[in-house]
Amino acid sequence: MQRAGFFIAYGQPDIGKKTAIVESLPSAAVSLITPQAGKVSITLQQVQEASSGFHLRSGADREYLVIDDAHCLTDYAQNYLLKNLEELPGHVTVIMVTHIPHMLLATVQSRGFFVHLPAPGADQVQEWIEAADIAPQHRSMLL
Repeated sequence: MQRAGFFIAYGQPDIGKKTAIVESLPSAAVSLITPQAGKVSITLQQVQEASSGFHLRSGADREYLVIDDAHCLTDYAQNYLLKNLEELPGHVTVIMVTHIPHMLLATVQSRGFFVHLPAPGADQVQEWIEAADIAPQHRSMLL
């Protein structure tokens, strides 16, 4: 059964999926989990710490737990999330971000709404480069 507040955002690696999601949300209402420096997995403890306050309202209308590189979640962490998805308050949304959605447990995949995030087009990249005021001689390296 899919949960309305649970999304799996997927797309090619290194296209800015996490950045696009986090920048579109109110910053005070976002908890972000990523693999710790030098580690290849996201642990149960990280997930427990990030989600521990969700049953207490923070003052925000909505709260978001964004898990970047969700395919790095240990099986224990994924199972913990599954259990807690059933009990999440209605004001909480969980967004898993990955470029390898099939690495998530089948039970996790079955409960999330999949959202494909395509790579930005050349026109959009050109706009970003111009907005970032990158020197013309360096622009071609980015396209």
